[in-house]
Amino acid sequence: VKEDTLETRTAELCQANHIDNYFFIDCAFPTLVKLANSGFRHLSVRISEYENLEMARSLRGKVEWAWVDSFTERVLEKELLLTVQDLGFRLAIVSPELHGYSEEVIRSQFAIKPVLRPNRDLVCTKFPKLWEKA
Repeated sequence: VKEDTLETRTAELCQANHIDNYFFIDCAFPTLVKLANSGFRHLSVRISEYENLEMARSLRGKVEWAWVDSFTERVLEKELLLTVQDLGFRLAIVSPELHGYSEEVIRSQFAIKPVLRPNRDLVCTKFPKLWEKA
């Protein structure tokens, strides 16, 4: 959903169609806080070089997902991911090709794969077979 305030209507459509496995990313922060404070949990807080862990901490118990992104070639740190999980979030990892990085950079992220919990966390990627082989 790339238009602020469509989240409520989209959630209603999901509920009406018995879709319960979804979450919203990139909500405007005021919208995210308003929805989280209303008890709606199908949301994600972004963690990256620009959005820090403290923002996620402030939404602990109110938001289900952490959208963990990197806008550089840095390898995501296992310790960070474990901390985010300990805070109660499910992980949604952004694979580097979504920012135009090479397969070599994607492969550098495979070190975090043991941290990911099957049927709980996910990787957002254009190359799922590459991640499955890792």
